[in-house]
Amino acid sequence: ERYRQGINGWYRFRLPGGVPKELQAVYLWRFSMNVAVYFNGELVGDGGSFDEPIARNWNRPLLFHLPAATWRGDANTLLVRLRVYPGFGHMPPVAVGPVALLQPDYERRHLVQIMLSQASTGVTLLALLTVLVLWLIARLWPFVPDASLRQLKRAVRPLFTPEFGWADLTALMT
Repeated sequence: ERYRQGINGWYRFRLPGGVPKELQAVYLWRFSMNVAVYFNGELVGDGGSFDEPIARNWNRPLLFHLPAATWRGDANTLLVRLRVYPGFGHMPPVAVGPVALLQPDYERRHLVQIMLSQASTGVTLLALLTVLVLWLIARLWPFVPDASLRQLKRAVRPLFTPEFGWADLTALMT
């Protein structure tokens, strides 16, 4: 029962006041299972459903921009809601900074953690499909390779009979 309920955790970060000159972002490179990010009370992004079935983002990096219009002059508050299953939750440090600095690492991690995993799954499925087709050919038509070998024997056999002479072979080659 407790596993189905899951656990919500809230993390609060205080950020300095003032509007930064560069566009800022929140970068979460790994966590378990799902997150939502609020900046000064406004939702800036989430990883999907917090209700069952919970979005499973345990290996997906997320990058959310913090709009300049939401920054306050005195103090800013960043809230991160983390939804986990009991005993499986974790959240490494949250990075906040200029998009230009965070974007390259986000793209690299997205490539390694998501795109390469999807590509390897595709290659594995293609290999499985190839083996399945070859198995079906061998299983459904077992006579095909055998028939081909018999025809090859019939075609080559005359070359090795006493009646077939070297002159005839030479005539065939010219």
